[in-house]
Amino acid sequence: MLRFIITFLIFINAPFAYSADGVNEISIGSKEYQGRRDFIFRDSLGREAYFRGYNVSGAVKLKSMGFRPFKNVSDAKKSLELLRKKTGSNLIRYTISWEGAQLDIDTIDQKYLKDITAQIKVAIKNKIYILLDYHQDLFSRYLFHKDSKFTGNGAPKFIIEGSKYPKEKCFLCISWSVANKLNKTIMLAFQNFWNNVEINTSKGKRKIQGEFLWQMEKVLTHLKKNLSPKEWDFILGLDPFNEPVDGGIEELSYVEWNEKKLYAFYEKVRTSMDKSGWGKKILFAEPNVFWNTSAPFVHANNPVYPGLNIKNLSFNAHYYDAARMSVSLSGVKNGAYIANLDHIKNTARKISIPPFLSEFGMWIEKGRVKNQDLIINATYQGMEISKEIDSNFVEFYSPLVSGTQWHWDWYHNNHHESLNQTDRLITKGDAWNHENFSVITDFGKSYTNQNKNIVERAYPRKCQGDIMHFFYNTNFKGYKDKEINWGELKFGDETFLDGKENFAFLVWKGSKSIAPTEIFIPPHFKPQSFLVTDTVIKRLDESSESVSLRKDFLGNIGDVGHVVEITHPFPDDNFHFALIISSPIDVPSRNELKKLQTKIKETIENGKSPIFLQGKVKVDKVHIGKEKIQFEKIKGADY
Repeated sequence: MLRFIITFLIFINAPFAYSADGVNEISIGSKEYQGRRDFIFRDSLGREAYFRGYNVSGAVKLKSMGFRPFKNVSDAKKSLELLRKKTGSNLIRYTISWEGAQLDIDTIDQKYLKDITAQIKVAIKNKIYILLDYHQDLFSRYLFHKDSKFTGNGAPKFIIEGSKYPKEKCFLCISWSVANKLNKTIMLAFQNFWNNVEINTSKGKRKIQGEFLWQMEKVLTHLKKNLSPKEWDFILGLDPFNEPVDGGIEELSYVEWNEKKLYAFYEKVRTSMDKSGWGKKILFAEPNVFWNTSAPFVHANNPVYPGLNIKNLSFNAHYYDAARMSVSLSGVKNGAYIANLDHIKNTARKISIPPFLSEFGMWIEKGRVKNQDLIINATYQGMEISKEIDSNFVEFYSPLVSGTQWHWDWYHNNHHESLNQTDRLITKGDAWNHENFSVITDFGKSYTNQNKNIVERAYPRKCQGDIMHFFYNTNFKGYKDKEINWGELKFGDETFLDGKENFAFLVWKGSKSIAPTEIFIPPHFKPQSFLVTDTVIKRLDESSESVSLRKDFLGNIGDVGHVVEITHPFPDDNFHFALIISSPIDVPSRNELKKLQTKIKETIENGKSPIFLQGKVKVDKVHIGKEKIQFEKIKGADY
């Protein structure tokens, strides 16, 4: 009934249609094309929903920040307004800390709950959805001591003091991944958590997971109680445990560990979510963190989900190019991560839940990491498209992967963190274990060293029908100022937009909602940009019955992105497309655009994409167990 009422209000152009309670709530749906069924996110109006954003932020790891992304609401407002204005992000993975929420046994920090609630409200006011993330790395800072080279974050002090741990030391632990695999103190802490061991506390014996779930229910209940119904719609779900590390599987196989330890924990989390009023919210469940790693000397353990039956679940993966972050000097080519992202999509399809990529990125040092912009762009490319096995054409049916990049730190290069409570003060970078990933720096004055065309990207937010594929072509200068341009439209021997144009291309099937398709275009796409659809050829600022253009951000802080809204008759089962070209000067003439429109329509009606990947296309292999699997096998085999 709600959907019918809202649809009617939209039909009569009622201005309050999108403000009704429930209209922005997201649920899990599905779509099917030629026998392939994929699970996706849908809004309450039946549109396919797609999410883009950032982790906000790594500052949650810092004691000096009070284990919050922002020191105060004022900073949250400035940072999140900038995020929305420049990138058009419609989602943040908002990081919180177990230690921040729980001061001691049976003691919740009410000020912490009020602070994070206020910051979440700021994000929602900017129309940004929230994926609440319990963040941990290396389990807890209390495992480390004043002479330790690194530190951790996550579990509170009484959890660590309740067990016995060897003094932390590991001469070979030169990186995060090595520490998780070789540091006996850290490994034991993770084992204790997954084994749900009893610990000694000032109020008797307690189980570790019981303590975590108790405080989690307090946090979830507080948020449910203190957000209005309209705000509550913008809560997408919960990621209860960042990057699960097994700590050693003991006598179990990885299949047994997944079933008896990891899945069992997620079943408890689902129960706690339901008890706390989060029954309709999605559980974003991460696999073992090393399941798809390319890190040297670490085997990627493919997740297996025997008998997995948890409602409202998303396969929540991370993807980092660990090889190029460590020893590999190989260049990043067009199509590099297509197979790795296909692997994530395949895994989600196999277990009938939607995929999500809650972390990806690359540190920003300019020394040995010369491919940062290419790595980020290639990851987004893999989230958007796959390619045909025997050609460089984009695969017509390429399900999208929503995701959040790591990370958006308002305080980058301006921290004041004491390492393990010593006089070793850290101010630069992310101020945690030599990490340096933030996209912005110096309170948002500039990006770090990422090209703005990579940060500020076009993407489809909502679609009237089922998305077949989306491709965003960004032209930028790579290493040694080499011009990078990865895509064009190709029809036989004839090509279009094969120069320096930035363009966005979306294909979808059917009209399942009377609400419009929404495509965000960043500030460098001007209102004079050209739009070609299956029914219209126009500049964005020209009037049309089926197309409208609106500012995405209504504040007064300079150039902002826009949203293109496209409406087709409802219902129908036809293919539709939208091509948005950023350069109003170098685009073809209207006659040429008419010819292009005809060719695109003919191509997509035949179930083919006109998008062709330019230049040398080289798809990286996928690490599975001890093997490296070729793209062709990922496409065709049951991995």
